[in-house]
Amino acid sequence: MTLRSKYLDGTGSTDIIYDKLECEYNVEELDNQQLRFPFEGSGNIVKNYSQVGQDLFVLSVLNGKRNGKYLEIGSGRPYYGNNTWLLESEFGWTGVGIDAWKPYVERYNQKREQKSFYKDACLMDWNTFMKEQFPYDNVIDYLSIDIDPAAQTFDALKVLPLEKFQFRVITFEHDYYQDQKTRDLVRNWLQGFFRYELIVPDIATKHYGNDVVESFEDWYIHPELVSEENLHKIREWTNLEHHKNGLVDAKSYILGPSVPIPKTTSKTPKWAVTPFPTLEITTVIPKKGCVVDCVFCPQEILKKAYDDEMRYMSMEDFKRAIDKVPTDVRIIFSGFIEPFMNRHCADMMVYAHEKGHPIAVFTTAVGMNMADLEKIRHIPFDDGPNGGFTLHLPDEEELAKHNVSKRYLKVIQAIKDYNLDSFYLMCMGTLHHKVKEQGIWPEEHIHNPQMWSRAGNLRGEAQLKPELRQFIDTPTVFDVSAKARGLYKEGELTCGCIEDVYHNILLPNGDVSLCCMDYGLEEITGNLYEQSYEDAIPENNQSFNLCGGCENAIPIKDKLAGDRRTLGEIVDVGQSVMEEQRELYLEPTPKVVSEEPKVREVDFIANACSTKCYNIDGYHGSCCSIEDRDYIIGPVGNESQIRLLQEYPEKTWNDFFISYEEGKDLFPDKPTWQDERHFPAMRINTSTERNNCNQYDPIKKNCSVYQYRPQICNDYLCDWLSEELTNNTFIGE
Repeated sequence: MTLRSKYLDGTGSTDIIYDKLECEYNVEELDNQQLRFPFEGSGNIVKNYSQVGQDLFVLSVLNGKRNGKYLEIGSGRPYYGNNTWLLESEFGWTGVGIDAWKPYVERYNQKREQKSFYKDACLMDWNTFMKEQFPYDNVIDYLSIDIDPAAQTFDALKVLPLEKFQFRVITFEHDYYQDQKTRDLVRNWLQGFFRYELIVPDIATKHYGNDVVESFEDWYIHPELVSEENLHKIREWTNLEHHKNGLVDAKSYILGPSVPIPKTTSKTPKWAVTPFPTLEITTVIPKKGCVVDCVFCPQEILKKAYDDEMRYMSMEDFKRAIDKVPTDVRIIFSGFIEPFMNRHCADMMVYAHEKGHPIAVFTTAVGMNMADLEKIRHIPFDDGPNGGFTLHLPDEEELAKHNVSKRYLKVIQAIKDYNLDSFYLMCMGTLHHKVKEQGIWPEEHIHNPQMWSRAGNLRGEAQLKPELRQFIDTPTVFDVSAKARGLYKEGELTCGCIEDVYHNILLPNGDVSLCCMDYGLEEITGNLYEQSYEDAIPENNQSFNLCGGCENAIPIKDKLAGDRRTLGEIVDVGQSVMEEQRELYLEPTPKVVSEEPKVREVDFIANACSTKCYNIDGYHGSCCSIEDRDYIIGPVGNESQIRLLQEYPEKTWNDFFISYEEGKDLFPDKPTWQDERHFPAMRINTSTERNNCNQYDPIKKNCSVYQYRPQICNDYLCDWLSEELTNNTFIGE
C-alpha cells in the first residue's frame, strides 16, 4: 500500500508516509491447519505477509499455483503488509511492482529479487510497460492494486489495458469506510466492461485503532480463467458470511474450519470425436446483410432470422469467447458474412493464432486493407479439411458483388506477393475482366466450385432473391433437400462432415449456431459469452431438423455401423457439374438502366453533411447536435466508452458521457431523454445555441475525436440522407 504523493520526487508532504514506512504489521505465526480453503503446499507455510490474507486467498483460488505471474500496483514495503512476498519467496512467482514513492521502491529493490518501478500508475504508458514486462503473457495470475486515496486507485485501474491483459485474481482496495463512491465505480468497471466476478465483496477489518470493523477491499476473479472446482466452495462461504451483516470479516474468512474441495474426474471432451474440431467466426451481421451479397448465399434468410441488436463483434467479446475455446479447435474466419467487414478481423486472427489455435480463412478480401495483410502474413494457415487461406475472386456475371476498385486490386496483388501458406483460389463464374487483365494468377489455378443448397435454404432464399431462381433445380446447385425430406424420421439424421457436429459458427451476440448451413439460425446450441465451450456445443450424434435437407447429413444408425455415406450420396444426386453444363445457366444478371451518375457517393455525403445537413441549407453537424428535436446521441456501448477513455487518458468519463440520472433532468420535456435504455449518451454542451455534443467543434465543423468516435456516431444515417442515397446512383470507385 502506498500514498500517491503529490510529487514523484518525494517533495510533497511525506511525513505520514515516512511513519508508515518504518512501522511493521504484527504478523503472527500461521497455523496452516486453520486454513478454510487448503491448497497444494499450504501445509508448508509458516506465516503470511499480506495485510488481511490476500496472498492466501490468491493461492486458495489457484490451488497453490507455483511459478505464477503478478502485477502489484502500490507495492509498498518489501515484506510486511505486502501481497506478493509469500508468492515470490515460497511459490516461485515472478512479477513487477509499481510505486510512486521513491523510498518504498528503493527499499523494495534492496530486499527482493523481483523489482518495483518508481512510476506514477495513473500517468504511465501501460501498453508499453506491459509488453516489456510480460512479452509472452496475455493472462497474468494476480493483480494487486492499492493506492491511497482510493479514487486514485480507480484512476490507475482505468488506464490499465484490461482489454489486452487479463488477470485470474484481482484484489482492489476501495476504502469504502472513507470513500463511498469508488467501490461502486470499480465494480461497474470490472464487472460491466470486463466481466470479472466479484467473488468476495466488502472485505472488512479494523483500521488504525478504530474498533469498528469496516469494509475496505473487494476480491475479484475472472470466472473463465480459474478452476470451477475451486470456486464453488468459495462462493458458498462468501454468500454465508456476506449475508450476515453485509461484510466479510477478513480473518474469519481466511482462517476457519477447513472446507474440503471435492475431487472431480476428467472426461474426454465432446469435440474429441473428430481430429478437426472447428469454430467459424461471423464477425458482423449488418442489418443490410453482407456487402458482397453472393447470389448463392442465403443473406435474405439470415437478415430475417438475426434480430439481435448486438451485430458487431468487439475485440473484447472475441477474446472473451476464444479464451474459453481449447487450442485444439481450429478457428476459421468466414461465417455467414465477409469477415473483413469487421475492422478487428486481422487482430482477431493474430490473437487466436498467438493463443495457439490453427487458423483458416475464407474471404473475398472486400474490406481488407494493406495493414491487415501485414498483420496476418506470418500466420501458417491450417491446411486441414475446409482449411487454408481461400480467396474468393470476383466474377464477370456479378454472382458475387465485389467492388473491383483500384484499392481492391492492390490488395489482391499483395496477397499474391506475400505468398501465403495453404493458399487457394475460387470464383463463382467467369473471372472478372479487371482481375484477368492484371494477370496475377493463371485461370487454371482458380477453382470453379459447384454450389450447395445450404441444407435447402437456397430454395427459401430464391423466394426473396429473384436473381437466384434461374439456378434452382439445375446442375449448378447441389440440392438434395427436395428428394431427401421425408426419407428419414425426426431424430434419425446427424452430421456426416469430417468435423462431425463440431464445425460450429460463433455469432456476434455469442450464440453458437450448429454449422455453416444454418443461415436461418434454427439450430442455436448455446452461447459462448455465457457458457463454457463444452456446454455451448452439441452432443455427439445429436440430430437436428436442419439435417433433414442437408447434403452432408448421415443416418445415425449407419454412422454407428461404420457406413459413412451422406444423404447426398444416398439419393444419388449432385455429381460434379461440368463447365459446359454450368455455362448454360451463367447469363449475366440483368441490370437496371439508369441515368449516368455524375458524382461519387462519398463526395455526395461529405457535401450534404457539411452544407445541407438534415436537409437544412447552411447546416452542418445536426447528428452531433440536439437542436430542438427529441434526439439523443446514445446509448454509447461499452467498447466505445473504453476506447475513448484509453485514447484520451487526460479526460474523465464525465467529460465524454452523461448518465441517466443526470440526463433525465437535463431535458425533462424530451421523452427520449427519459428512457434509461438510451444511456449513457454523449455529453451535450448546453451553453451552445444548438446543444452540440461536447466533442463537436462548431467552428471547424468536425468531431474532435473523429478517429475514435462511438459506434453509434459511426453508424448514424439520417432519414433524409438515407432516402437520397437510395434514390441516386453514383460513380463507382
